[in-house]
Amino acid sequence: QLKHELKLLLYFQSYFHGSSQAQFVAETHIVLLFNGAVSAGIILLCEAATSDIVIGKRKIMCVAGICLVMLCFSWLLSIFRAKYHGYPYSFLMG
Repeated sequence: QLKHELKLLLYFQSYFHGSSQAQFVAETHIVLLFNGAVSAGIILLCEAATSDIVIGKRKIMCVAGICLVMLCFSWLLSIFRAKYHGYPYSFLMG
């Protein structure tokens, strides 16, 4: 699993500019998608907390929302760390 994630990150690394002073168009779209996924995860969490549907579906919505937020936020932090060298914080992926 870790090798697959590393290959994925190396594949996407060519879409990110190495400098903090420039940005590729593809990089903008990838960051936009990650931000949208984090927002969708937060919406899933809010809907799971306030809806009147069956508890099993609410649990699935909650777990899916948490996974979306954690993974995509971690990927956003990884992109930020790649652009701003020396940033000390990471979440799931270093």
